[in-house]
Amino acid sequence: MVQAVSLGFDLEDAKDLFEVTDIKIINLKNYLSSKKAIIRQKSRIIGRKGLAKKKIEELGKCKIRIKGSKIGIIAKTEDIDRV
Repeated sequence: MVQAVSLGFDLEDAKDLFEVTDIKIINLKNYLSSKKAIIRQKSRIIGRKGLAKKKIEELGKCKIRIKGSKIGIIAKTEDIDRV
């Protein structure tokens, strides 16, 4: 729950972690070597005016927050790997 709040999730979303949801944190530094590549990947996930991120959240039935080089995803436990 602390990780979720530190990534910018609302307290209500973080509380859902005690029920049937799970959190997955992806650190882009583990996959990309340069700061420029991290910024580019974050921009692709967010999309123009946040539309790509909203669409991913809608289709994946999840909530996504991006902070620094980390991406946090909260979704139902059975769906978390699909997102």
